[in-house]
Amino acid sequence: MRLFVAVDVSEDARRTAVGVTRRLTRDLEKLGVGRDIKWVPAENLHLTLQFIGPVDEERGAAIETAMREPLATGAFELGLNGAGAFPPSGAPRVIWIGISSGMPELQALHADVEARLAPFGIETEQRAFAAHLTLARFRQPSPRGADIRRLLSDMPVRAEPWTVDRVTLYESKLSPKGPKYLPVRYTVLSPGR
Repeated sequence: MRLFVAVDVSEDARRTAVGVTRRLTRDLEKLGVGRDIKWVPAENLHLTLQFIGPVDEERGAAIETAMREPLATGAFELGLNGAGAFPPSGAPRVIWIGISSGMPELQALHADVEARLAPFGIETEQRAFAAHLTLARFRQPSPRGADIRRLLSDMPVRAEPWTVDRVTLYESKLSPKGPKYLPVRYTVLSPGR
């Protein structure tokens, strides 16, 4: 099984992301790069906190058990705003929506989840945590990086903040139609904050 931990997005954030995806699909087609992009289906939108990767059933069950207790981070408000691409220069590989509020709390939650999973040998990212909502991935590098980034910087994106009061441990089931994310365990955030 392939596992990851994520923050689920609100329905307003999901609607915003779907609207942005529709506009970008049209605008990127005009740039001639639309066929090189794989869009994330609306039902799969989430903010990844920790990618765990493939684990056997026994290790997966142990991780699920470890995620039963509430996390130390308290509930907080999270908002989305703006769009961009990774990497920040050169050929884009990922199109994303950024975080407008709640970033310090989201970083604390990321550290909390990393600490919870550390006993299972889950590797921590060497790069700094860069929270974002992935909208699409490029199948092939595009030579139109500057044009794509200009289009993204001009894209109006705003979702109303929502309360994050839990995280979800997901199993990712791969298929020819794309991944399907199945919730394994919901872990609540600390109620005492």
